[in-house]
Amino acid sequence: MKKSVKHLILLLLCACGVFWGEIPAEAADYTIVVNPDDSQNISLYVGDTGRITPNPTVTPPQQIIMGYDEYGNPIYGEDTRNQINRFEYTLEEDYWENSHCMTVNADGTFTANTTGSETVTVTGYNGYGYSVFSATIYVTVRLDMTNVTLGKSSVKGYLFPSYSYGDYVYYEETKLEIPVNSTVVLNDEMEGVDLSCKSSNKKVSVSASLSNNVLQLNVSAQKKCKSTITVTIGGKKFKIALSLNTVGISANSYLLEKNHSKKLKITGYSGKVTWSSTNSKIASVSNKGVVKGKTIGNAVITAKIGEQRIGCAVSVTTSSLKKVCARATYIGTHWTYSQAKRTQSGYYDCSALVWKAYKQYTSITFGSAGYPGTTVTESAWCKTHNRMIKGGYSYKKIEKMQMNPGDIVFKSTDLNKPYSTTYHVEMFTGYTCQGYDSKGKPIVSSLWAARGAGYGAEEGSLLARPMK
Repeated sequence: MKKSVKHLILLLLCACGVFWGEIPAEAADYTIVVNPDDSQNISLYVGDTGRITPNPTVTPPQQIIMGYDEYGNPIYGEDTRNQINRFEYTLEEDYWENSHCMTVNADGTFTANTTGSETVTVTGYNGYGYSVFSATIYVTVRLDMTNVTLGKSSVKGYLFPSYSYGDYVYYEETKLEIPVNSTVVLNDEMEGVDLSCKSSNKKVSVSASLSNNVLQLNVSAQKKCKSTITVTIGGKKFKIALSLNTVGISANSYLLEKNHSKKLKITGYSGKVTWSSTNSKIASVSNKGVVKGKTIGNAVITAKIGEQRIGCAVSVTTSSLKKVCARATYIGTHWTYSQAKRTQSGYYDCSALVWKAYKQYTSITFGSAGYPGTTVTESAWCKTHNRMIKGGYSYKKIEKMQMNPGDIVFKSTDLNKPYSTTYHVEMFTGYTCQGYDSKGKPIVSSLWAARGAGYGAEEGSLLARPMK
């Protein structure tokens, strides 16, 4: 009833040639009446439609002498110079804007399409093409957010690892989409939308974008958490309850004995997972994440969730070498480094570490059964027993996963005389999957018995495989 009265008053005002102020929020078909020399300020909402109706005040046609007949009698006719033959409706071009926020047709009908401002000129022309009527309308188009709502008031997101280094894991930004319920198509580039957002949790950073009535939240965090996100659209605030889970894999690196199996598990996510192997001839994987070691070598097992990937670098090896690497890693991370006490239990230096790990689980003693040798004697033994790997150490071998757990690298002060100038040896113990590049290719890094992930040596350093 109130709406009907409101429209009745509006129509009465239009009929009297009076129209000013703000058009009601409901999108409908309105009439804007303009008189000669009018200058009106009109406020519309996006989606409003209507018609501009000129109301010209015209003097009735006057009888004037148009000429004389052959007898000299006057010939009378109507003066139509002030009679309007047609109207034109023109949107003024803005130097700074390439598009208009409303459209006006040749018959005066209009549609408010988006936010902004326009200047509409109404011109009336007589039959001779001269302007005899002019009026100007200054239009402001705004958003009506009264009935705009979000399709969700709570969302759940997942944080996927983007990069890992040792025990440190960095998580990717997650993107969450929420539909916006609006009869008007909203975009963040529209004037008046003024999109903004903030998080109640200071450890959660968030930004937002809005396109075609879809709100996208870009969220970053480094652990499982919750937050309340406040989004403001066109001055209206919306509260969104956000919960984030970190997604992980049970292992990023694993040494798997040949003909044995290992089940990998995804944590923080219970939906569909697609498993694959970079080399199924070395290590295959079932659709439930069970990895089987087939032959000696290395592969990356990938769990794909949507467009996200998490991986585990698997090295298929022997039982003896798996024990060697485990022992070397324990010594390098739990015992005390001491060249003076290198022969004692609980102490090691680089060559003693290699010697102790291999001696305990294999028959290899590098030519010294009673006590650890040196880098010089160990490299000489590897050379004598044809255990050197052609080309030596290189980052490319790491990248292509061509080194195997148990391989050892000798550092030298002079690569022209590498055997006589060795001063350090380090045992390679496997690979870890750090993440994936933009093409979905795994990024792997090397693991070492007594060094952090990614440790390496100079290109061309001596590389040996003591146990083939």
